[in-house]
Amino acid sequence: MAIEAIDQMASEAESILLTVIAGLEASIPQLATRRSLEIHFVAAASHEVSARAITEEFLHHLPALRELTIHFVGPEARLPVGMQQSSPNLACEECKSGGATRRWALHTMEYHRFLAANPGRRPDLIVGLNTGFSEVAVASWAPTMDAICALGVPVVFTAYSLPEARMEAGLLRGRGCSFIVDVEENKWRGVIPRVNKGIKYTQGILALYSSFYWYVFRGRQ
Repeated sequence: MAIEAIDQMASEAESILLTVIAGLEASIPQLATRRSLEIHFVAAASHEVSARAITEEFLHHLPALRELTIHFVGPEARLPVGMQQSSPNLACEECKSGGATRRWALHTMEYHRFLAANPGRRPDLIVGLNTGFSEVAVASWAPTMDAICALGVPVVFTAYSLPEARMEAGLLRGRGCSFIVDVEENKWRGVIPRVNKGIKYTQGILALYSSFYWYVFRGRQ
């Protein structure tokens, strides 16, 4: 079943790309004509960082795009010792010949600390995949969510389950955020099931999928 396994791994990585593009389409008018984009992944860990090469496809799906900058930010955002934590222009040769640049950087810190260290930085989109901020490390998430909401930029968040996504959305509404896309199934979800016995007993669901549900919101203006 090697061929099927490779196909699933490729589709799993594409899930990140296509979910983010859907978020961009939902929140940025005239996306097709944008010349530059800066995207921040919050709570980034191995799942997001390992898919950094596929971000080349942003340039291919958005042919007007000439400058793409991506920041992976989170306490677990790291590469093995000795590997570069930021990149030169990694656009493919064809994109480079058209004047395009693709750069990324890793920041092993909480997002609110990253913003404090980079005052004035304002991304076009913030992405948080399966953060679980309403259930895991809630207290440590609070300053990050305050910072995200204060920016007032579009934000894409995903969750493994519907109850989790709804709980997160409720907390965000309580912070005064407005929704561009309300909680719904994400047609670009991951394809590799993750068996979770706890969820089976509490929700009657045997397997979870990465980014099964998603929503797009904007913080306080």
